[in-house]
This record gives sequence, C-alpha cells and structure tokens, in this order.
Amino acid sequence: TNGATGATGTNGTNGTNGTNGATGATGPQGPTGLTGATGTNGAAGATGPQGPTGLTGATGATGTNGATGATGTNGTNGTNGATGATGTNGTNGTNGATGATGAQGVQGIQGPVGATGATGQTGATGSTGVAGNQGIQGIQGPTGTAGATGATGVTGTNGATGVTGTNGATGAQGPTGATGATGATGATGTAGTNGTNGTNGAQGPTGATGATGATGATGATGVADVVDCGAGTACTPATVSNPKIVTGNRTGVTTAATIVTFTGSAVFTSATSYRCTAQNITNTSSRVRLTQDSGSQISLYAQTGSIAVNYVCVGK
Repeated sequence: TNGATGATGTNGTNGTNGTNGATGATGPQGPTGLTGATGTNGAAGATGPQGPTGLTGATGATGTNGATGATGTNGTNGTNGATGATGTNGTNGTNGATGATGAQGVQGIQGPVGATGATGQTGATGSTGVAGNQGIQGIQGPTGTAGATGATGVTGTNGATGVTGTNGATGAQGPTGATGATGATGATGTAGTNGTNGTNGAQGPTGATGATGATGATGATGVADVVDCGAGTACTPATVSNPKIVTGNRTGVTTAATIVTFTGSAVFTSATSYRCTAQNITNTSSRVRLTQDSGSQISLYAQTGSIAVNYVCVGK
C-alpha cells in the first residue's frame, strides 16, 4: 500500500520574462470622423465707457493792436506794355528727295549703221517726298517794360494816438482812393528771334520704275581708243582725242601719183595728225608708197604696173 502523501513543496521562482516580440505592422488608417456641429457664437462683450475729454488749456490774452496810421491809396498800376511781336515761323523743312528715276530701257540689238535713234522716254518721276514739319515757333519777345507807377496819393497826417482801449468791433471798410492816372504805354518789346528750321522731311518713297522706252535705232559704230606711240624706238603712249578712222580703196594706182581727197567728216586736222597704211591687193610683186600731203589729201604710188590699193588712216 501507498504511504501517506507528502506535504506540497514550495513554489519555484518565476522564470525570467521573455523578450518582447517584434512590433506588428501599422494597421490601416481608420475612416475620418464626422464633422461636429458648429457651436453658436458667444455673445458680444459690452463696450467700455468712453474716457473723459481732457480740459482745454486757457487761451492767453491777446495784446491790443496799436492804431495804424492811415495809408494813402495806391495809384493804379500802369497798363502793361504791348506784347513783343511774335517771332516769325521757322522756315519749312526742305522737300524730301525726289524718287529715283526709272531704270533705263534695255539697249536695242546692234543693227546696220543708221541715224542715231530717238532717246527712249524717261521713266515717270517718283512722287515728291512729304514736306517737312513746320519749324517750331520763335521764342516770344520779352515783355515790354511796365509803365511808370502813378503818383502816390498824399499821405494823411497821423492823428494823435488815442488811449489804448479794448478792441472794438471792426469798422466798415473805408472808401477806395481815387484811381491814379494811367501809366504811359511801355515800349514795344523787340521781335523774337526766328525759330529754328524744321527737320528735313523723310525721303519720299521711290517712284515706280518707268516703262521701258522703245528701243532706239542703232547708232553709228563708235571709234575705239587711239594711242599714238610717237617716233621713238620705245612706245611712249599718248591718247589721241576725238579720233577717227578713214578707210578706202583705189584701183589703177601706177608709178604716177594717185591722189585721194578727203571731204566732210573724213578730213583730219593736219598732215601730221594722223597715220596711214596702204596694201597692194592685186599682186605681191609691186610695192606701194603713200604720202600724207595734208589733212585732206594723200597720194598713192605703185612700184610697177597698175594695181588696186586698200588704205587705212587713223588720227584726228
């Protein structure tokens, strides 16, 4: 058989606390609470009473005025001198520059020598530029000197000074003194200086290009520049003024002189103002000689036989 139960043993000591568990994740935000009803406004506080106004200090006593001696009435001012004459107006600005001339007509194609063609019509002139603004008005002449002041009325004698008393009521205004004689009219002011000239008007717009003129007939063929080298072995060029070229042909040139006479525009100034060359166009066996007899005559000679000769003369 079992023996009797033994007495209960004492409780053991408490075990140490376990470490805190990890913080749990933050829960979702709860829904926003309903807005509470607006409270009623509190009653307005009572207005405090206004403070009392400070007392006004007593006004100092005003001294009594001494009696003023009566002043003679002033004569009226002389009338103002006449105003100086107004300066003359500045001169008008110059007209804007004339619009550019229309372009020249196209040159006609060169054709056979003929009379000089009529000049093509000039393009229409551009419209005149707008006139410049009027110059500013001249400075006003100085005001004429004031007329002399009328004579001052005689000053009345001062009455004896009365005993100073209290100020009485203001008396009625005394009558106005008689008007002084009118001062003489001031001399006329000098004339104002002329205003400065107005600035030039802006340039007018360029005129429209004129229509192309009709092509003139072809003019006579011009002469190229002619340079004379002189008689030295080295050329010392000198430009020949108003040069011309005269050419021609003669047949039947023999050992006797064949005279060629120049007339009209073919005449040169003198026998030394031109140079000529000649060429045998018949054969190569006969040489040609040429002499310049005057400004209007040359002579041709053949060495042998009868030949045809071309000649060219250049000069002035």
